[in-house]
Amino acid sequence: MPVPTLRSRVITAADVQADPTAQEGSYLSKVVRYIPGEVVAAYLVAYNALAAAPKVPLETILWIVVGVLTLVTPFWILFATADPNKPRPYYQAVAAMISFVIWVFALPASPFAMQSWYQPVYGFLMLLLGTFLMPILEKVFVKPSSPALPV
Repeated sequence: MPVPTLRSRVITAADVQADPTAQEGSYLSKVVRYIPGEVVAAYLVAYNALAAAPKVPLETILWIVVGVLTLVTPFWILFATADPNKPRPYYQAVAAMISFVIWVFALPASPFAMQSWYQPVYGFLMLLLGTFLMPILEKVFVKPSSPALPV
């Protein structure tokens, strides 16, 4: 199973009519912005290593990789990227964890895609939902910082 590439170009209506997967690529790139690059890279490296290894229970180990990375993602946001001069980014930590699961769910190279019930349209719908909900939820849960008062 080849690992898909992420597209980062602007998608036009003409692109979507010519290639319906173009829209899926744009949603995928929007959701992946919430996920730390190290987590995305870790999944892709793990997948490629497992897919190339003979006699490895790919699906089982991928579930473990997804579970571990899902749990590690919020801690990575909260501690590894913490700025001591700013409040902890709790919303971003939760959004990154949810976005990671959505991203993996949408990939054709995932343990979800290996399930008999899975259809690629489910991944597209999750990407669509995540793309629209994450910014709205961010506006609801993240209060803008008040401007500094002159001294």
